[in-house]
Amino acid sequence: MPNSKTLNNLTWGIGFSLVVLLISSTASYIGIQEQNRHRQELAVTRKIISTSTSLLASLQGAETGNRGFLLTGKESYLEPFNNALESLPKELQEIEALTKQDPVQKVRVDSLVIAAKWRLDILKESVATKRRGGVFGLAQLDESKMAMDKCRAIIKDINQYEDDNIDRKSANLDNSSFITTLFIVISALLSLIITSYFYFRLRADFLKRAALEKSLREKDEGISRRLNLVQKITNRIALGDYDVKAEEVGDDDLGEIAKAVNRMSKALKKSFE
Repeated sequence: MPNSKTLNNLTWGIGFSLVVLLISSTASYIGIQEQNRHRQELAVTRKIISTSTSLLASLQGAETGNRGFLLTGKESYLEPFNNALESLPKELQEIEALTKQDPVQKVRVDSLVIAAKWRLDILKESVATKRRGGVFGLAQLDESKMAMDKCRAIIKDINQYEDDNIDRKSANLDNSSFITTLFIVISALLSLIITSYFYFRLRADFLKRAALEKSLREKDEGISRRLNLVQKITNRIALGDYDVKAEEVGDDDLGEIAKAVNRMSKALKKSFE
């Protein structure tokens, strides 16, 4: 069975590896979550720009259709206007949902909703006036232009704000990806170092143990061989061969026994001469 030192090395090695694995897994999870959050923020920013651009196009389409109808009186020119009446509420709702977490943009979008509804109300009123045969006055035209200019200015501010945020959010995403990758690489290297360190320690323990076992085995074989020799010598002495001598090797117990056997052989020989 493994000795206590080997078991300690094995326990510490597995323990360190598990700790590193737990830390690296947790850090990787947090890093991936951060990356996903930055990706979502970036996607929202792009969606806001896309929606605001589409919203401006709808407002311009409403203006184009309204102008064509006012000039010609033909209902067919109102198609862009009618399309805008259908798409604008959805686009306004969408951009409100996208910016509700950003206080700065929320203020702008609230103003845009008011300005867009103001603009549409003016266009609707001009269409109704034209259908009744009335004339849309210069004051109303100025008011309509003012509402459209305000919508353009707000949408420009919204897009400019999001354009500035794209660089920052892209940098955050890149940094998060770099840190996550770096930590995974460091964790992998650390795991490799710890595994290698404890592997070599365990290998050294096993080699040391194998050498010790080999030494004990060789010593045991030597003891058995010397005991057999002593036994053969004592048997020969018992048969009257007093000239035989045991090899006096070492200062251990077997060496003392060999010396005692030789003294006994010498004394017996002397007594029988």
